[in-house]
Amino acid sequence: MSIRLGVLTLAGAMAAAAFAGPALASEDEKEEYEHYRAEKSETLGQAVKNFSEYNKRIAKVLEKAELSPADVEEIHEATYTLEEALERMEEGMEELEETLETLHRASEAHQEEAVREAGKAYLETAGQMVP
Repeated sequence: MSIRLGVLTLAGAMAAAAFAGPALASEDEKEEYEHYRAEKSETLGQAVKNFSEYNKRIAKVLEKAELSPADVEEIHEATYTLEEALERMEEGMEELEETLETLHRASEAHQEEAVREAGKAYLETAGQMVP
């Protein structure tokens, strides 16, 4: 095999590997991908804000006729914050379900003071989900 043919074969193999990407990567190679730091969603309000803001960012990028590698990377980076926001929102939904159930039981039993207390807690949490 000539040196030129060897170089072309090597270049072709490298190009094929680059396009194959993660599908052919071993577990060790997959761990080498850059992971981004998510914007924190410490409160339910922050999570809803981040969810809304980062969805808008993704929508804006997706409006483009063609996506560049930088566009795809921008979306990838946004997913880290969205994942964290969704986790906190799921926790918030669980809290909301619990306070709603408390309100339901108190109203069913016609316990005025408990209804006021549970209703206030429910509306506070619900207001963070949908302002």
